[in-house]
Amino acid sequence: MTAIKYNDPQIQKSLLDLNASLKKEDQWNIVENKLFKTFKFESFVIAFDWMSKVSIIAEKIGHHPEWFNVYNTVKVHLTTHDAGGISDYDFKLAMEMEQTKADGKNLVQEKSPQSQSSKKVNIAAWSKLPDRKPTYALVANVDLVLVRYDNQISVFFGRCHHRGALLSDGQIEGKNLICGVHNWDYRYDTGVSEYNNSEVLKKFNSWIDIKNDAVLVDENEIAAWNVENPQPFNREEYLGLYADNNESPDEPKNKYIQNLAKHGLKTIGHHGEVSAMGVSITELPSWDKIQLVTAQLARRPLQENIAVQTELVIGPNAKKPLRLKIPIFVSDMSFGALSEEAKTALAIGAELAGTGICSGEGGMLPEEQEANSRYLYELASARFGWHLSLVSKVQAFHFKGGQGAKTGTGGHLPGGKVIGKIAKVRGLPEGTPAISPPTFTDLITWQDYARVASEVREASGGIPIGFKISAQHIEEDIDFALSVGVDYIILDGRGGGTGAAPEIIKKNISVPTIPALARARLHLDNRGRRDITLIITGGLRTESDFIKALALGADGIAISNSAIQSIGCLGMRACHTNNCPVGIATQKPDLRSRLVVQKSAEQLRNFLESSIHLMKILARACGHSHLNQFSMDDLTTFDRDIAYLAGIKYGGAVTLK
Repeated sequence: MTAIKYNDPQIQKSLLDLNASLKKEDQWNIVENKLFKTFKFESFVIAFDWMSKVSIIAEKIGHHPEWFNVYNTVKVHLTTHDAGGISDYDFKLAMEMEQTKADGKNLVQEKSPQSQSSKKVNIAAWSKLPDRKPTYALVANVDLVLVRYDNQISVFFGRCHHRGALLSDGQIEGKNLICGVHNWDYRYDTGVSEYNNSEVLKKFNSWIDIKNDAVLVDENEIAAWNVENPQPFNREEYLGLYADNNESPDEPKNKYIQNLAKHGLKTIGHHGEVSAMGVSITELPSWDKIQLVTAQLARRPLQENIAVQTELVIGPNAKKPLRLKIPIFVSDMSFGALSEEAKTALAIGAELAGTGICSGEGGMLPEEQEANSRYLYELASARFGWHLSLVSKVQAFHFKGGQGAKTGTGGHLPGGKVIGKIAKVRGLPEGTPAISPPTFTDLITWQDYARVASEVREASGGIPIGFKISAQHIEEDIDFALSVGVDYIILDGRGGGTGAAPEIIKKNISVPTIPALARARLHLDNRGRRDITLIITGGLRTESDFIKALALGADGIAISNSAIQSIGCLGMRACHTNNCPVGIATQKPDLRSRLVVQKSAEQLRNFLESSIHLMKILARACGHSHLNQFSMDDLTTFDRDIAYLAGIKYGGAVTLK
């Protein structure tokens, strides 16, 4: 064996520490000489002492591979030639017994639990193992790799730390076991990676039984390790032994493709995988990339004692326009998707703040409607609980064309959830599935919608009529709504949420909210229809978003996520599971009981009033005495994409073309 290198500063320091820890200074020289020159030790005591010290050093210096090599070589030498091939535990016990004898003490041998229940099993014929060629074995549901080198054997956990590839498919290069997929390396004697010392393969005890031509391992040791490190591989599945259970940014759709190929739609359903809420805000054009241009000289800011007006009138041309104290209200979220407690808390909180709430497509919950005097009723394709007489109780009415996360496809609430008050509100027998078709089956032309709109106006005494549409064919859909004779339009951009939607729809539809709003404002202006109240929704969260939306052309903002977060939603995006821990998106009585209606209502009021207060500060800074005075002149952006998407003035010195 060649002498170890001493040029590593960490090793030098550790050697000094080791030398200082020995009782006799000359003992170090004895051990050092014996190790590097002859490998003959005066006793097991000195050998074990050396091995213990080296082990400590190796741990101190981050598992330095050279020291692991020394430690392993000493252990193999002793166990093979001096100790009769005994196990690690028994070898250590022998060392302790030898030390005890030397100290003249009595030792009561304590057997380890593992040693008491060891179960040696044969995993390979020793004579048939090729030298320095990785070989596969399976014990206790753990994949192993065996490496024979000369007359020694190493048995490791047999999968690469990188992507879980079988190391038995790799090769030996020098002293390294190389993964055949991405060339990750591990020492074939220690399992330590030379490239990254923190990567270490689990090494299991092994024995060579020459007499029976066998390589043995302890099945119980491996089984115990598997309990702490369960393996995710299904070897009974086609190619399951070779599966990659690690996500890869290079091929993020691999698991999805394989699942479809193996199981079709059995595991994901007829409409594909379903999830809650809308697409992540991180996938959308950001409101944070739009800046306000405040007043200073050419336009003067307002003093802090100047009042800023906030009222929003929805449907000014209607006989009974809807007046809100603030330009923010609670958007459509259905009873069924939300609990009764959540819907009621939202209605009360909005009422306390002087604003309204929309019913959602699940029908009119009486407790919700009675708690709010500015109630907007939504009629969707399923017509749940619909009767014309309902409009005498509401202050606005709109048809649902679509929503940002789910348009052009239907919905299905299982019969098991259509029980109690949900069944009553939706007008369905208990246990009957609630099916929503993709669109109205009896309303096709604009004249069909206009007929219903006329009936609603007459029955209600002239409340505003509107359309909720998602951002698809924006200009064409607005023209359709104008033909019906609407007073307001709620536009839901990409970013709008839902209780549950097929991901194939949610992730692949809708124009993002920022450009959708800009296009809608431009189109209404070109049509000369500033009298139509334009409400934007879908991905807006805070006062800054709200102000920028008003400047971009919205007359008002409908909020969903911000509203439910105000009453306690944690944003876990698990609404479709019926396991909402705070009682909002669930129908389970024990979970619903956690939501205190009045407390949550107060929190929504606080959020709305605080947001309006902050919006007033921005209004004064921009020189406006009413929130409806914001315009595109108040906006700029340094982002070229935002400038092109929304028509906002680019803040750079060069004019974009």
